[in-house]
Amino acid sequence: MLAAGRGKRMGASLPKPYLLLQKKPILWYSLEKFSKSPLVEEIVVVIHPEDRSLLESCVLEAYAFEKEIRVGLGGKHRQDSSRAGVREIHSHWVAVHDGVRPFFSLKLLEAVFEAALSHRAAIPAIAVGETVKSADAEGFAAADLNRERLYLAQTPQCFERSLLERSLEAAHKQKRYFTDEAGVVCAMSGVRAKIVPGEAQNIKITTPWDLKLAEALLQAGLVG
Repeated sequence: MLAAGRGKRMGASLPKPYLLLQKKPILWYSLEKFSKSPLVEEIVVVIHPEDRSLLESCVLEAYAFEKEIRVGLGGKHRQDSSRAGVREIHSHWVAVHDGVRPFFSLKLLEAVFEAALSHRAAIPAIAVGETVKSADAEGFAAADLNRERLYLAQTPQCFERSLLERSLEAAHKQKRYFTDEAGVVCAMSGVRAKIVPGEAQNIKITTPWDLKLAEALLQAGLVG
C-alpha cells in the first residue's frame, strides 16, 4: 500500500492519506478492504519517513484490522516506495495499491489476481471514452489519438513478486523512473501486464475536487 506521497496538489496541512473522508482517514478504507480479503496474507503500508507517528496515531492505533499491518519507509519517487514495499513481502504474488484509492472492490482485486496467475502481471484500467488529442510545442491541438487502444490505469496492480522485484531493482540501478509498476515491469523485463476492466468509482483522490467527489459518492451510498 503506497502512502508516502506528500500530496502538494491537495494544498492541505496533512498528507492526503490522513485526510478525513466521513470521519475516517482515506487510507483506512483501502487497508480495511485488504485486511478483509481472503486473498491477502500480508500487508505492508509504505509511508514517508516523517509520517510514522501520524500513521500510528491516526490509523493503526485508532482502528482494529483483521490482519497485521507492517510499515515500510518510502523514497523520493513512487517506484522507490514500491521497491521498499516489495522487499518486505514474502508471498509469491504481490498487489500494489495507491493508498488514496479508497473505493476499489474486492471483486476487482480478485479479477486482477486471477489475470496475474495466467500472465504474471495484471492491472485494472478504464477505456478512454473521450476524444484524445496530442499537442504541438506551441500548445495547439495536433493529431487525434486512437482511443480504442487507450486506457486509464488504476490500482491494485498484481504481479509475480520476484518479477516485480527484479524489475524495480533493475530500474533503480539504471536510474530509470516510471509512473506505475506495470511500466517498470514491461520496460525492464518485457512482460506486459494483462488489462482487466477497472471500476469507475475507483478514483484517486489527488485534489480538493476529488475529495468532494469522494464524499458525495459515500453520502449517496454508491461506494463503500
